[in-house]
Amino acid sequence: MFSSLRVLMVEDNPGDAGLVREMFRGVPSWDLLHADALAGARAILTTESVDAILLDLNLPDSEGVETVDHVRGVAGDLPILVLTGMDDEDLALASLQRGAQDYLTKGQIDPDRLKRALRYAIERRRLTLALEAERQQARRERELRQLAAISGPREMDVTGALYGKLPLKAYSKRHFEALVSRYRDLLDAVAEGQKYKVDHRVSARLRDMAGDLGVLKAGPRDLVEIHTEALGEIISTLTPQQEPLYAEEGRLMLLELMGYLAGYYRQFAPASRWAEAGGKDD
Repeated sequence: MFSSLRVLMVEDNPGDAGLVREMFRGVPSWDLLHADALAGARAILTTESVDAILLDLNLPDSEGVETVDHVRGVAGDLPILVLTGMDDEDLALASLQRGAQDYLTKGQIDPDRLKRALRYAIERRRLTLALEAERQQARRERELRQLAAISGPREMDVTGALYGKLPLKAYSKRHFEALVSRYRDLLDAVAEGQKYKVDHRVSARLRDMAGDLGVLKAGPRDLVEIHTEALGEIISTLTPQQEPLYAEEGRLMLLELMGYLAGYYRQFAPASRWAEAGGKDD
């Protein structure tokens, strides 16, 4: 699993950097990249792929636990192992609270301990990502179950068939797939609008879509199935950070579309007896 690793060392002390470099020479398949300042580390992290980071907290352009924050902002969830001096253990412990996975005391590092610490940190990251993926999958399944519940039990499809009303997906697959594609584009537009504050006229496009759904005599269940299908297609391409935005904005978009469809049908609903009487009470 760890036959080949790329590690970024961020260390401004030439002597300490040289010691770590010597340790890496004993493992030819392990590649060590080096930056002597935060700016150099950022440049490497934006252009190179690495598996872990060895980080000195006191650099020419950053000092203390804030260094962890600065690197984390570029490195994402990569494991960070702090390099600390003999009298910096309190600072190292504080850095763990800011997201570092481990710390190594300078002067006490040996090749075996370095290799073991890197392996453990990378394996912990792998397990954490796997656990988060399981949680995301559970949230997706819960979201889809809730959406299915909104549209009513599937037994209603049987009743609808008896009266000549089938779900849109069943009686016009071509229209259903086209509407799913349009809805997916709208989901992307909503998410992009929220992120970059761009107006994609989503509400106007939803109103137009509601008119097309009305012509097809679609009902609430059809809308939920379109939403579920589009969300199911797009969700596998999202990062964990994007997924909550799509789920929340998609839910609001579905409700807005339902409102427009209800408005479309109200145009053709017969006037109430109360309205026919001129709005007068009996």
